[in-house]
Amino acid sequence: KTANFSGLGVTGFSQFSALQKAQAVLAMQSWADVANVTFTEAARGGDGHMTFGNYSGGQDGAAAFAFLPGTEPGYDGQSWYLTGSGYDVNKTPGLNNYGRQTLTHEIGHALGLSHPGDYNAGEGNPTYKDASYGQDTRGYSLMSYWSESNTNQNFSKGGVEAYASGPLMDDIAAIQKLYGANTTTRTGDTTYGFNSNTGRDFLSASSSSDKLVFSV
Repeated sequence: KTANFSGLGVTGFSQFSALQKAQAVLAMQSWADVANVTFTEAARGGDGHMTFGNYSGGQDGAAAFAFLPGTEPGYDGQSWYLTGSGYDVNKTPGLNNYGRQTLTHEIGHALGLSHPGDYNAGEGNPTYKDASYGQDTRGYSLMSYWSESNTNQNFSKGGVEAYASGPLMDDIAAIQKLYGANTTTRTGDTTYGFNSNTGRDFLSASSSSDKLVFSV
């Protein structure tokens, strides 16, 4: 079945750029590192297929939207990213920026993770008061909407906010409950930060100005 988005008021669909595709691969790697899932590029269709794309308008209040597994056939596994209405950062996802965090967040939805609380952009006007447990911030979960400052953390450096590019503590626990843990990731001696041998940008640092936001 082909998905029909006419009822969502979404317009201006376009395909991912080469940069967006490369960043999506990095985001998927971060999930595969911690969970028993693998990703391969394939032709459209089939069980477990994920689709990525852009839209330029609609879905007010949301930077992107995705469909969880078990949604009506034709929809599950899809994630779409707003490139208008102030969300140009989705065109240029990169290490520790909001666009990369959004990619990893929406892939989390496509894999089956919901937000930590009962809220959703575009449905009312959610605030931190809608959080239902104490760790519902971006300090513990990139599936959260709420700043890490609500749990007395600060990921900014030089006045610029940094966002997680890979799953955080509570995300790792949740995705491993769904799929099991990847027990083959970095089984040897691993160095994080300076002189990192992880092969992952968000686990590596080369200067004192680099921002490190990650959980292992």
